[in-house]
Amino acid sequence: MRRAGTFLLLTVIVLLLLPLLSLGWTTLSRLRPPQPRLLVLDDGRRILAAELDRDLEDRREGTRRVLQADGSVGFLGSATVSAMTVPEAWFVRRDDGPPVMGRLVGLATGAGDTLRGEAAETALREMPERIREDKTRMAREVRSAAPGAAFGRAMRQWELLRVADDRALAFLEDLDGVRRPVRLSAIRESWKASSSALGPWLAAPIRAWTLFLEDPDPWSGGGLFPVVSATLATVFLSGLLGGIPAILAALRISERTSPGRGARWIRRGSAWFAAVPGVVWGTIGAGVLVGGAGDRLDRLFGDHAWRNGGVLWGAVTLGALSAPTTLSAALRAIDRTPRLAREIARSCGATRWQVLRLVVLPQASRGLAGAWVSGLARAAGETAPLLMVGAARSVGGMSTESVHWFPRLSGGFLHLGVLACDPPWPALEAELGHPLAFLSLSLLAALCVALELVATRLLRQGPRRSA
Repeated sequence: MRRAGTFLLLTVIVLLLLPLLSLGWTTLSRLRPPQPRLLVLDDGRRILAAELDRDLEDRREGTRRVLQADGSVGFLGSATVSAMTVPEAWFVRRDDGPPVMGRLVGLATGAGDTLRGEAAETALREMPERIREDKTRMAREVRSAAPGAAFGRAMRQWELLRVADDRALAFLEDLDGVRRPVRLSAIRESWKASSSALGPWLAAPIRAWTLFLEDPDPWSGGGLFPVVSATLATVFLSGLLGGIPAILAALRISERTSPGRGARWIRRGSAWFAAVPGVVWGTIGAGVLVGGAGDRLDRLFGDHAWRNGGVLWGAVTLGALSAPTTLSAALRAIDRTPRLAREIARSCGATRWQVLRLVVLPQASRGLAGAWVSGLARAAGETAPLLMVGAARSVGGMSTESVHWFPRLSGGFLHLGVLACDPPWPALEAELGHPLAFLSLSLLAALCVALELVATRLLRQGPRRSA
């Protein structure tokens, strides 16, 4: 009997951990940089290509899909004589076209200089980010310039920057000797093929850190920093708007020595409303907040920001969604405090506020904190309501331009779950296994699990013992 119970427990643990482990492994494998490889086919042809994942149709037909040096997808037979890594080959992702591969033969800086060798490789790693930063700064100066002479000067500087940008090119050469120019400002990522089999795996954590910290700009998708920032802001703001009032309501109900019918219905209703799906709350939020309050605010201030949703409407919706969970957990935490201590304090002449401040709060503080964090975990795991209250489906452009540590309360905002479920990248990027979607899911899962573990630990510790 004991062995059967142990086996059942291990089975449940494996079933719970298997999806997380699978997600982590998929994220790590997608973070590996695609490696340009020299493929020698059975008919003697030699091509430079990166192999794509084989789906069920490829296995059924016995074909293999590869991304060729010019960025096109080719279909090859399953038989190849050999496949080897080309150490001098580069793989370049860009915003204005498909990825390209080839040997770096030179780099034009835009100022008339041409770099080769190690100087060209160093410039290829450093110059794209600097050029994008200059373009972003200049674009903001043009938009903020006052009409007249200031705007004219800003536009002249912008035209000069565009001319230099068009001249800043990297030249990649494939095995056939064809050279392809790539505009440096359009390069999102570039890496050189590794001769070691462990090289791509060792580069995966570094690439994940780079993708996470990369600053967003209007010219590329940017990294996940603005997405994580908006997600955390929405979740914790929902805790302030929904979790704190729920805890105050729990304290108000618990201070009564003989709860009435209303308090009993609130206890039952908190469990019932906690089971309502998130899409229902999202529909209510879209109708009441976005379509109702947002429309009135836009007419009042003459703007169109609140009608498009925003972090505030998302936080209010998630706060209403998680408030029943917080209230139910807070009531259970307060019920675990000794009622005898409260009755003794009242018999000694203590007021309700004194009993609450000196008896209930010191003993139930851990449980109330756990109830608040439990509500945060419920809010962090919901994605469907945010689709209805303004969550953006794009990482680039205006959605990330003004995002720093805290996003704007009105207008479109970013969220890890929405971005992962509706990726804004082209189909070819999905074929290559663009890592941001899987990295978004992994970060969201880690956030939910961490919050739930903290809540479980706080709720399990029980009331504090009085000195």
